[in-house]
Amino acid sequence: MATDFPPLSPRKRLAGIGLILATLSWLLVLPFIPLDSNKAISLPVQAPVGAQALLVFFGYPGCGTICPTTLQVLREVYQTHRQPDGRLGVVFVNLRPLDLPGIALDYAHSFHPEFHAWQLPVEQLEPLMRELGAYVIDQRGNEMLHTGYVYLLRKTPETWRLRALYNRPETLPTAFAEHVAEIL
Repeated sequence: MATDFPPLSPRKRLAGIGLILATLSWLLVLPFIPLDSNKAISLPVQAPVGAQALLVFFGYPGCGTICPTTLQVLREVYQTHRQPDGRLGVVFVNLRPLDLPGIALDYAHSFHPEFHAWQLPVEQLEPLMRELGAYVIDQRGNEMLHTGYVYLLRKTPETWRLRALYNRPETLPTAFAEHVAEIL
């Protein structure tokens, strides 16, 4: 049974098209906006001594796309905002829990000698990933497609808190600069 709908007036048609375009524009712009938060985060290991803020990135040694690009941007941000007393730390979290000890640290140090690396067992890695919203999208052999987010954690007297999530490496220098005065 066919249903005949009356034709839309030009005004309703234009309003519908406007609504669709507005929705699409938000979907295109949203990935470029850093997300602010204040969520409490439990770190599975001791944070670097003296750190008041951490830039945390999940990746793996040998990653050919997301990791080197993001870690190079993190090096730039760290060199610009580095504090002599160690209040700002950068932590590379290895997504491969079975890698030999030291591989993640060597990889992180290849970008900057003061970067830290966490090589966590699965039982610590997975809850931290869930808590921060990091995930592996696909894995084929030694290659992983994973989120490329950088997380800004801020130390409070009670706990560490997720202050911001930077979802595009190219926007990280500008977006982080806006948070520096507040966190350091």
